[in-house]
Amino acid sequence: MEINIGSNIIRNTNGVLNVEGKDQISLEVREDGQLLVTMDIYDDAGKHPARLLRNAWTFNKGDRFSVTTNPSDLSLTDSSTGEIVVRVRVIDRGHLEVPEGRFYTHKGHLVEITPEYWRVAGIITMSGNTIDSCDGAVSIS
Repeated sequence: MEINIGSNIIRNTNGVLNVEGKDQISLEVREDGQLLVTMDIYDDAGKHPARLLRNAWTFNKGDRFSVTTNPSDLSLTDSSTGEIVVRVRVIDRGHLEVPEGRFYTHKGHLVEITPEYWRVAGIITMSGNTIDSCDGAVSIS
């Protein structure tokens, strides 16, 4: 699978995004074309208020987050702020795009995804890279 994260192209990935040593997002596309997203959502203190498992909530404290999905597009929104947590689109069966996101890691560090870059904790910024993931997870620490 190929995933565009901001302006970065990640080739030959299994669809898992590992951030700061923990699998945080998993992306997959079913045979019928349905996009499925699994994501652990944290706050700026590293607390774990919600988990989306294949487009369904396993828990969502206070119904703080909402998910909108159709077969080829999913938007996860923080209902308290109206901000997009993450948006994922299917370009084709083997090619996904994450054009925007703003969420926290399990360590409470901010992850920002824009069309131009992917940034973690304001320190690590990836922009315009093409990376071969060798059939593994996409990792950024």
